Amino acid sequence: MRKGFKQLIAEANGQIDTWSVADALTAFDRGDVMFVDIREPDELVREGMVPGAESSPRGMLEFHADPESMAYKPVFSTDRTIVLYCASGGRSALAAKTLKDMGWSILADLVLALHGAFIVWATLGALAVWRWPRLLWAHLPALAWGIWIEASAGICPLTPLEQRLRIAAGQEGYRGGFIEHYLTAAIYPDGLTREIQIAFGVLVLVINVAVYAVLVRRMRARRIPSPSGRGPG
Repeated sequence: MRKGFKQLIAEANGQIDTWSVADALTAFDRGDVMFVDIREPDELVREGMVPGAESSPRGMLEFHADPESMAYKPVFSTDRTIVLYCASGGRSALAAKTLKDMGWSILADLVLALHGAFIVWATLGALAVWRWPRLLWAHLPALAWGIWIEASAGICPLTPLEQRLRIAAGQEGYRGGFIEHYLTAAIYPDGLTREIQIAFGVLVLVINVAVYAVLVRRMRARRIPSPSGRGPG
């Protein structure tokens, strides 16, 4: 069913914090908020704006708020509370909902990156241990966890966390685990089967056993003193 602007504004107001004029004036006096005017430039010329406020027209909000955009404005990375305002509250409600959605999306992407880095570390961390042996105690728990997840057909807690963040951002979640959604789906159209999951676990185990075997052999060779080649005098 088609949604009108009134329904969209009502839904947005149900998901954001709204302030009265008195609340905004109190915060303005404290100086711990940043006001962002999302009206159009011609409105600002006619009516002016709050002293010290930043201008970000509604049509440019997403570009101003995204650090990857060429039009990014650092004001959206401030530690202060951001208060959006317009003429009647409708545009500011929709804009605040957009910023909230973008914030959850960024968090979901961070969890995704962390999850991917963990998998790389669990799979290939032994190579880093080869260069920096003290990393052994950081790698072995990650390796054990990764193998256990695959062997038990479990799902890493980072997966449901990412899904909840994406749903909160208005994006679609997904079923299954990280590997099934991001890796296996691209390689195996039928998705992640139990056999493939076991194969992943075995592959991780074999890679690391091989690397650690060579590493242990090298460490033992260093401890064995070289023969002097000299007999008793």
